[in-house]
Amino acid sequence: MQLFKTKKGSFLDFFVIPIFAFIAVVFLIVSFMTIHYINQSGLFTTDPAAQTAVNQGEQSLLNMDNMLLFVIIGLSLYVLIGAYFSTNHPAFFIFGVILLAVAVTIAAVLSDAYGTLTGNAEVASQIGGFVKIAFLMNKLPIYLAFMGFVTSICMYAGYSKNG
Repeated sequence: MQLFKTKKGSFLDFFVIPIFAFIAVVFLIVSFMTIHYINQSGLFTTDPAAQTAVNQGEQSLLNMDNMLLFVIIGLSLYVLIGAYFSTNHPAFFIFGVILLAVAVTIAAVLSDAYGTLTGNAEVASQIGGFVKIAFLMNKLPIYLAFMGFVTSICMYAGYSKNG
């Protein structure tokens, strides 16, 4: 796929970030719920070492809340720095705005899907520890629109520096 082979930041990166975030969050929620149900079932209560491992696994999944936030911040910085060092002609600004509108629409759909997933009472009762992930996923379209605006400024600031 050409999207992953280029080393320059572009508006197309904003299609990857929300999809990556949604997949990672769904995987994290499913993993946490699975290990939480295993822990609650009492399957490993006879073996203290196994119970300790399950408890540590549950805690490590809760720590992923911070990790995913840092990954999203890191990806955003990557996009901003890459956009600054790429040279794009300002004539492509309108095309970038159209792509950004499509990306924000996709992010809104993914944010709504996350809201539907966490709106289930059984899921919502299990994932109370993922505060940062919930904030990010609920504000994903706003975050993406802001990052798109800042990226367009960086792109054309890089153009005026190079051109």
